[in-house]
Amino acid sequence: QADTRDIWRVPADGGGTPERLTHGAAGAFACESADGRLLFQPEDADSPLMTMALPSGQARQLIARVKNSAFGVGPRGVYYVPCDQSPDPPVYLLDPRTGRNARLGTLDGLWPRPLGLSVSPDGNTIVYPGRCSHVLT
Repeated sequence: QADTRDIWRVPADGGGTPERLTHGAAGAFACESADGRLLFQPEDADSPLMTMALPSGQARQLIARVKNSAFGVGPRGVYYVPCDQSPDPPVYLLDPRTGRNARLGTLDGLWPRPLGLSVSPDGNTIVYPGRCSHVLT
């Protein structure tokens, strides 16, 4: 089915009606920002990071290429790993309000195919596969 790759939002309590956020098989990995924007990759591989205002906005490209699901939202913006072949890839912070990118450091250890990245509520620690956590300085 064409809609199996779309992104849906479901109330956490299990009640209510599921809401379809993307259309036309346009979504693999996603998270919602505090300001009500959906961030997602349209493919389950290294691909652009898209953003869209919720509940129904027009999707636009935020970052040209991000490693497979290697992005997360924190209090200061979008944390992400660009497509990089290094065994210690860089991690960046994009401030969506200003468009400024800041390199925060590298993720130590082999990262052949990341499958996720989460940011702590204070924005000082990220968790990713291969390591338990990485403190950003």
